[in-house]
Amino acid sequence: MGTLSSFRDLVTDMLLDKLAAVAFRDPGFRAERCRHSFEDVKAVAQVLRVLTKESWDSADLTLFDRFWPDTTRSDLFGKEFESERYRIGHHVADARKALLADEPSRSTREFLF
Repeated sequence: MGTLSSFRDLVTDMLLDKLAAVAFRDPGFRAERCRHSFEDVKAVAQVLRVLTKESWDSADLTLFDRFWPDTTRSDLFGKEFESERYRIGHHVADARKALLADEPSRSTREFLF
C-alpha cells in the first residue's frame, strides 16, 4: 500500500460503504468491496485518523488507546503494517510523554511513513 494517508483513504471508503449499508438496512450493500467487519473498519479508521494528523492532543491519544488493540488484531491493518507496530507504538509513547510534559507534540509525519 505504501503510505498511511493512502491507506487511510482506502479505509475511509470502506467505512462509508459500511455506513451506507446500515443506512439502507442492506448488509450486502457493496459487501464485495470489503470483507472486513464494521468493527474492524471503524477501529482502523480511527487509528489512521490519529496517525495521519499533523500533531496530536490528549483526545487523539484517548482515541488511539481505545482503538489500537482492535486495530492490531484486525487483518485489515495487520497485513499492511504489521512490521511497523513497534515503531508506531514507540512514537505514540513519545507523543504522550511530550503532552504530559506540557510540550507541543511533534508532527507525526516526521517519523511515520
